Amino acid sequence: MPTASWSTVRRGGRTAPLVAALWLGCWGCGKVESAAVIDAAVPVTDGPNVDAGMCAGTIDLTSDPNNCGACGHSCNGGACQASQCQPVALAIGQNIPQGLTIDATNIYWTTSDGNVLKAPIAGGNAITLASGQTNPAGIAVDATRVYWANKVNSGQVMSVSIGGGETPQALVTNQASPNQVAVSNGVVFWTTSSAVMKIALAGGAAVSMATAQGVLGGLTVVSDTLYWASLGQSAVRSLSLVNGGAVSDLATNQATVLSLRVRNAMLYWGSAGSGSVVRIPVAGGAPVTLVTNQSLHSIAVDDRNVYWTDDGGNKVVRIALDGSTLTVVAANQASASEIAIDDKNIYWTNAVANGAVLRLAK
Repeated sequence: MPTASWSTVRRGGRTAPLVAALWLGCWGCGKVESAAVIDAAVPVTDGPNVDAGMCAGTIDLTSDPNNCGACGHSCNGGACQASQCQPVALAIGQNIPQGLTIDATNIYWTTSDGNVLKAPIAGGNAITLASGQTNPAGIAVDATRVYWANKVNSGQVMSVSIGGGETPQALVTNQASPNQVAVSNGVVFWTTSSAVMKIALAGGAAVSMATAQGVLGGLTVVSDTLYWASLGQSAVRSLSLVNGGAVSDLATNQATVLSLRVRNAMLYWGSAGSGSVVRIPVAGGAPVTLVTNQSLHSIAVDDRNVYWTDDGGNKVVRIALDGSTLTVVAANQASASEIAIDDKNIYWTNAVANGAVLRLAK
């Protein structure tokens, strides 16, 4: 949560080595939040479910993966070391994994060498849904299909069956560096180098939602509203999908917003320019800064925390929604890039030449 040089898939040719110390269910077998689960109102279990009667005096909480750090805190298939759950690699050997999204059962991602893939969240072999794509970037999924943007000067927004096994279809062509993609209620939305666009899956022509936006950053759609960031104009904006009307500036003077998420009627974003995590009511109001001086790439939000990837510091971090507690949840993650969450796990990509897609129990 990304070339007109700002993007949530801006990894280009970085080839830093993969330095993460990973626990792997199968190191060599290639195992591996929009319909964006990260914006859904899912329950949260991001901390130990403490029940002293479950294991008091009988279990080593420093190493038991079912009681890691506290009774009842499961690592969801990962190892427990020094009372901390360890990441599980769902896929390794990925060439600069870029876009990332999930649904209830699978994780989906794109790679800089032209692949669109998925793998079971629970673990299992990765499946290539499409290959031979040109710089596939942002990705989204609904109940039946996967959507992505081929980010080149005359690019395409593509789709393929969620089960694979078919030739990918171009929903629209001749787009100026399409990048971010979102899908909602039978409509696909995407950003170009300076515009926000949409097309109905039932058919018809592409429609411009907003033009002259400058280079675009994050994009998300929740309920009946579209949100995005204009990097060149340092603004966070919204547009009603029901009433139409003018584009609204929710916040200005927000430098390099690469990732936006909505949760419980609050809009959150990460400003890579200022290194801040910021929130604002979706109805408007004064922005509240939760933390500053971070190296931010992509964010995700649940009912308790904001999570983000720190690509400069090679780590994944979270902070409580009241700004009170900042925690590094995973260190030594080479170019940690895109991030998603569900009710039990955090997912992210390590965007290097020999990259990985990872899962960590909350």
